[in-house]
Amino acid sequence: MLTPRELFNAQGFPPDYVIEGIWRETDGDWTFEPFTKSVQVSCCGNSVCPDLAAALARANCAHLAEQEVAA
Repeated sequence: MLTPRELFNAQGFPPDYVIEGIWRETDGDWTFEPFTKSVQVSCCGNSVCPDLAAALARANCAHLAEQEVAA
């Protein structure tokens, strides 16, 4: 079976994309909460390939980019 990192890489995520966990602030103190392998795999399964997401945004939001340039 592929590791979570291999799954994310296969979908086109960059190698430095953080999948190991999340930093949370509690009472002004930051702590790192690691994700289990099963959570990492489910996050990958629920994700959209970055290249596809960028293409969809370009195709559907071109009018926003034109307004931004014109402003």
